[in-house]
Amino acid sequence: MTTAPQTAMSASSPMRVKRHRRWIIIAGLLVLSPACIWWYWPRGDARLVGTWDLVIDGSDGPPSHRVTLHRNGSLTTTRKTALSERSWRVENDMLMIGTPFPAWADRIAPHLEPAYERWTGDRIWGSVERWEILDLGKDEIVVQSRPDTTRVYVFRRAP
Repeated sequence: MTTAPQTAMSASSPMRVKRHRRWIIIAGLLVLSPACIWWYWPRGDARLVGTWDLVIDGSDGPPSHRVTLHRNGSLTTTRKTALSERSWRVENDMLMIGTPFPAWADRIAPHLEPAYERWTGDRIWGSVERWEILDLGKDEIVVQSRPDTTRVYVFRRAP
């Protein structure tokens, strides 16, 4: 019985395994890189990024909230001991805070939201607050809530 001579590059040679492993690593990096870039890509308006004290009607009293607008489009609100996180964006001179409801929940959410807000002091995920930007300065932003046009809110850059 004769055996075929072994070639230098058989199917299980260390060289083939290394080459195969290298291509798997390259493919993994090509898939993960765009996902990481998308995740960390700045989404918020750079002029608004930072920590702000929210004052109702521009009074000189203590701020009602401390709001941090992050560059990735997330927002953190601190009110007394409560902490909430939401998303934010600017569209056509409107500061939009929150994420829209999915279409299926759009009919029931408006009925549940007032009770949830009284109970927790926060809004339900999915609600969007619309604030018209009246004045945008380096250390102060003046906005007016829509559709409630009687109240003016002032964001003052926190020290």
